[in-house]
Amino acid sequence: MSPSSPSPSFLDRLLLRFRRVTTGGGYIPEVDGVRCVAILMVIAQHLHERVLRRFSGSQTDVEATWGHQLLSQGGKGVLIFFGLSGFILYQLLSRPLLQGQTLNWRAYFWRRITRLEPPYIVITTGIVLFVTVFGYQTGGKLLGKGGQPVWASYAATLTYTHTLIYGRPPSFNPPGWSLETEVQFYLLAPLLALALLRLPRPWWRFGAALTLIAVWPILVHSLASENVLLRYPTSILTFLPHFLSGVLVCEWIRATSVFPRAWSVAADLVALVALAKLTHIIQFHIPLLPGLEEPLLLTLILLAAFRGYAIKALLARPAVATLGGMCYTIYLVHLPTLELVVGRTARFFPKLDYWSLLGVEALIGVPAVMIVSAVAFLLIEQPCMRKNWPTELRDALLRRWRGGKSPG
Repeated sequence: MSPSSPSPSFLDRLLLRFRRVTTGGGYIPEVDGVRCVAILMVIAQHLHERVLRRFSGSQTDVEATWGHQLLSQGGKGVLIFFGLSGFILYQLLSRPLLQGQTLNWRAYFWRRITRLEPPYIVITTGIVLFVTVFGYQTGGKLLGKGGQPVWASYAATLTYTHTLIYGRPPSFNPPGWSLETEVQFYLLAPLLALALLRLPRPWWRFGAALTLIAVWPILVHSLASENVLLRYPTSILTFLPHFLSGVLVCEWIRATSVFPRAWSVAADLVALVALAKLTHIIQFHIPLLPGLEEPLLLTLILLAAFRGYAIKALLARPAVATLGGMCYTIYLVHLPTLELVVGRTARFFPKLDYWSLLGVEALIGVPAVMIVSAVAFLLIEQPCMRKNWPTELRDALLRRWRGGKSPG
């Protein structure tokens, strides 16, 4: 009789409970690891902004510090999300096309609707109801930038048109602007994949995508008026090159074999420099065409996630990957949670200097975000990760309805 395998620890069971559900059988933990880094960057910036607004001391002195400059770059995590989305969607779309299959448009869009829309609708609705019921509004309009009427803003948010209609993000959950941009790329991605896959070799497709990144700002400024660019600064017109960085990574990986260890370590070092440059921790001039720098920095960062040595290993760690797998829910709930927590607790520490106050609020706010996110993830998002959940739900309802009918 073979010895029994050791039972999993509590941490292992916990991580398994919160692991993202995949349907294709090709789980890549580094993908979720990248998501973890990106969402933590976003949380850091939004926590810093909430605390700074409520700090009773000199905000000007805080804004002059290196720490402020660093935390203010947390929004670059959104750019990492864009690059990763480009990688994931292009890989998903190009795999069957490279095998000679046709693109299943219905399955592509149906999966988007069943996987992402229910959590988005439920959580957004919950935020709006909470904001409305508990008085986070004035004169019938939500507090924050814009001040659009609540239900008009809500309808525009659910249809991913808020920025297009009002020229600014939803005031009750501003991070929604990036989800609108993601949807725009989601609609464009199949056409992009079909066009690039006409080229037979990975390096040719890499070159075509790089060329498009380089000429895109020129095309946009020549075809779109200045008023359009000013009104829609967060649209795909601005951020298509950042999504295309994921295409570069995908074709780079297809064109090359696994790096030897020395190259993998070099990729780690280059990626760290690229991240420092992207977030302005270090500053030096790169003589590139306008609009090319950020996509290339994203390409180097993402390449290290899949071909690096230490970075790849770090991102694949279960705790890191599990947290990253929850990033969609965290992204939706983190800002309202931080706004509520910091708004209620910061006044209890009037004598703290700014960095002490930020530390205290991090100890309160970040766990609060994780608790809210964990509950929302388990109840709302994780069930929708199962590919056939609509069918399973329909069958369960039919069984209950038939079981409730009296015989005869």
